[in-house]
Amino acid sequence: FDALPADKNGNYCGVLLLKKEDPMAQPNSNPKELRQLFDEYLPQFSFLLDDETIRQIAEKPPSYLPAFRYAGPRLHQGPRTVILGDCAHT
Repeated sequence: FDALPADKNGNYCGVLLLKKEDPMAQPNSNPKELRQLFDEYLPQFSFLLDDETIRQIAEKPPSYLPAFRYAGPRLHQGPRTVILGDCAHT
């Protein structure tokens, strides 16, 4: 789960990353099961989501991330420098 700034008012956009075959990544998944997933694994965020929001998330089809390519052939320079984050891929 990632919370990204959405606007200048302090609102955030939540991004829940699931494997493609995960039952919760399917459209029209069960809102009660999604709530259980949040309660068990993300309790610090679960209370922020009302039942209507959980229902909307459960019903929506998944979005997919683009494929990334590494900026290799290596991700380090000597023993002290490591390339991390967005600079490590295209």
